[in-house]
Amino acid sequence: MTVPVLLCTLIALISGLHAGRSFFTAHVRGGNLMIPALAHMAVSAALMVLSVLLDTTASNMMWMVVATASMAGLGLGALMPVRHAPVAAAPVQVEPELAAPLPAAHAA
Repeated sequence: MTVPVLLCTLIALISGLHAGRSFFTAHVRGGNLMIPALAHMAVSAALMVLSVLLDTTASNMMWMVVATASMAGLGLGALMPVRHAPVAAAPVQVEPELAAPLPAAHAA
């Protein structure tokens, strides 16, 4: 694997992770799922064409590595848990309870 094809693979993986997270966020919020999917498809298609042109191996099959990394990144990005930033809680004011005297029937 040459350095340009390795860079194509890493870019496809990172693009997949980002698009997968955007896909998950859109799914949770009820948004449009096609926007992150189409954006990732455009990036992946360009990277696969580039990897075909830059491949120097005899079999010319390195584009499959780029496609696998792209799809794996998309799946992992959609399945990774979302970490929320900690939110500082406002101080809670608790009023002391007033001790009410017990009725005579309950006092022992």
